[in-house]
Amino acid sequence: PSSDYMGVLVAWPSEDFVLKDSLVKRVSDLLPSQPDEDDGFLSLSVSKIFSGLVTCTSTREKDFDEYTEARRANRIIYTTLFHRHAKEEFVIGNYHMPCLFGSAAKVRVVNMHAAAIVEELHRIAEGKPCILTGDFNFDPS
Repeated sequence: PSSDYMGVLVAWPSEDFVLKDSLVKRVSDLLPSQPDEDDGFLSLSVSKIFSGLVTCTSTREKDFDEYTEARRANRIIYTTLFHRHAKEEFVIGNYHMPCLFGSAAKVRVVNMHAAAIVEELHRIAEGKPCILTGDFNFDPS
């Protein structure tokens, strides 16, 4: 079983940056409350964000409930910083992705999380520059 104690942290030099805002969110809270009957959470614009990157098939993995797995307690930190010298604000999202490799169902969970955190980052940034960082646990092969 997974816990919500995933290693996620944002640090910055205080002589260069001022903290304007910080939010910690459970990624599962960013997902729809019910999956779409046709394509699970893919209604979240995963196809737009990841088109061409990963092919998701409709094959379901036996004994792996992607809806339940997508509800993991992984958290993301969204931090808005002001750069003292450039006089500009920007937003950082830092995330520790679940470690799910292999099947299309597992890739769909990763894609659900990725789509949700990117959409939320853009919503929070409100047009400001933004950066998404983290440990995305991509299979190194």
